[in-house]
Amino acid sequence: MTPLEGATRRKGQTYNLNDIQNLATPSAYIYRKLGSKFIRLPDLDKKTQTICQPNRRKCGPMREISDSLQSMIKDLVFKNELSQDKYDKLSIDDKKLFKEVLSITHLQYNFSEQLEDPLESLRMEYDKLKGELMLGNDNPSILKQLKVVCVDMYSNKLISDSEFKSIITRLL
Repeated sequence: MTPLEGATRRKGQTYNLNDIQNLATPSAYIYRKLGSKFIRLPDLDKKTQTICQPNRRKCGPMREISDSLQSMIKDLVFKNELSQDKYDKLSIDDKKLFKEVLSITHLQYNFSEQLEDPLESLRMEYDKLKGELMLGNDNPSILKQLKVVCVDMYSNKLISDSEFKSIITRLL
């Protein structure tokens, strides 16, 4: 194998992805730069998130992603744009995962519009529904929404065990 111009490689090591980004090598087509890291395109097509450093060491866990999150990440990788409408349509778990992708790749401050924190919106919704319940509004739809939001809050460790138990016992 002949060495690539401008790319250095030690014995037994692969090329650094930063060095081969615009060359016509197979790795240049498999990995795409996303902020300070790289994303594996074949895995993205299989709906799996795989982010790695330029030396191909993985950053964060490999995760299964939804269709909507996949399209949002593809827009970010290929078009370098964020869509607030698509972000608003994501589930809370997908929003959390997307914010994690932005922080891993150091892209969270690169865009003029800041995306809202999904956990903060969950906290505001929880406070609103809890306030409605404390005011005496025990509408069945509000109770159902509060159950769902309360479980989401508990699964994200935003409320304590005792608070979760007290609200669930009040709802049942």
